Amino acid sequence: MTVNLRDPDTGSVPAVEAPTSDGSLPLRARLGVFTIASAAFIFVTAEVLPVGLLPQISGSLAVSEGTVGLLLTVYAVLAGLSAIPMTMRLSRVSRDRLLVVLMSVFTLSTLLAAVAPNYALLAGSRLICAMAHGVFWAILTPTVARIVGPMRAGRSAAMVFMGTALATVIGVPLTTALGVTLGWRVAMGAVALFGLAVVIALRLLIPDLPAEERHAGVPLRRILASRRLRAVAVTTAVIIFGQFTTYTYIAPLLRHQIGLGGIGLSAVLMGFGVAGVIGNLVGGRFVDVHPGVVIGTSFGLTGLSYLLLIASHERTAVAVVAVALWGLAFSAIPLSVQSAVLRVAREGTDTASAVIVVAFQIGIGGGALFGGALIDAGHLMLLPWVGVITVVIAAFAAFSVPKTFPRTRVLSPA
Repeated sequence: MTVNLRDPDTGSVPAVEAPTSDGSLPLRARLGVFTIASAAFIFVTAEVLPVGLLPQISGSLAVSEGTVGLLLTVYAVLAGLSAIPMTMRLSRVSRDRLLVVLMSVFTLSTLLAAVAPNYALLAGSRLICAMAHGVFWAILTPTVARIVGPMRAGRSAAMVFMGTALATVIGVPLTTALGVTLGWRVAMGAVALFGLAVVIALRLLIPDLPAEERHAGVPLRRILASRRLRAVAVTTAVIIFGQFTTYTYIAPLLRHQIGLGGIGLSAVLMGFGVAGVIGNLVGGRFVDVHPGVVIGTSFGLTGLSYLLLIASHERTAVAVVAVALWGLAFSAIPLSVQSAVLRVAREGTDTASAVIVVAFQIGIGGGALFGGALIDAGHLMLLPWVGVITVVIAAFAAFSVPKTFPRTRVLSPA
């Protein structure tokens, strides 16, 4: 049995399974969302994995650690560059089939990386994976919305983004420990095995999701003509730029402010991740009905965390609170901007989501480069001030175009 729910913001009418008697989602829908969350978990784990295993990989393949580090940079660049054209080219492929194909590409490329005899083959396998990565993140939120319906899209997307949060808290530390203990190839192989399990689960649990003709083949210029989508993209690029200008160099910041390093630094960073999981859960609960309140609150608390970090010199408790608040507040922002695509993009939703993926990559790469330049110039403590400034600019971009992030959003059955 199906029930149609029309979203007045987008005009979309996704077919979803009828809720159970208590109003909750059917078991298969919940398992489908959980499986997509697992895919997000393993994608993020694999993307960051080389960072923790730089010495092992460089020693094994006889290349410098800097050369191995390029794998992460090139991965992010290619994922960003390929997201829009690849998503548009694949717009007529059913979403359930595309998810299986993307996860299969991920699994095979990761397995190839695990057995790569030289750096060239390892880099090639990572580039293949990066192309699948960009499309995966572009179709992620729209696909979840089709499974659960627009009235639950944000809350269910929060569960998917929980996969990314847990990747930093659990996935990366575990695979790094495995790689240090048994070798980086074993760690890569374990990731590939997990990917294979997710492929099977996707094939069994994701319902048929044929391509929607009204979203297929829409010209990019028509998608970008939306002022609200451009506002979401600018908001994303600016706030992510500030985040990665500062967070990329959180270790030297905390060392400068409170002399923190070693196990203490690891514990504080773990606290950032745990707080992020909590913030994701709280934000997901309200983002569907109060999107403006959620992102506005997140902006305010993120800005406050930067100011607390600035004021934390020789105040350990203040620094710890700042980092925890930072993780709590920021975690709802990626969820908010991805959910916003479903409201502002009346057609070409997947491609519109790919635009946001590109905005993320611009923010990540640009922020890390800018932060590094400031540090090299001896301006370490300017980093959190950059964060404060970007929060103000991002808030202006988000709320300057009406209805991009409405205070209250009403969804009604068709």
